[in-house]
Amino acid sequence: MPAALTGCPLSATDRDLLSDRMIRDRIAVARLGQWHRCASRQPKYHA
Repeated sequence: MPAALTGCPLSATDRDLLSDRMIRDRIAVARLGQWHRCASRQPKYHA
């Protein structure tokens, strides 16, 4: 899937790095979601 986006084949290392990044992104999104639920009661923090 990612290879189709970039137009070049991914090495095993690239796939490992990509999956690791996707996992970290999911964690970051989950944390941001928790932060946003907290911040939603404080409008001054909204972007």
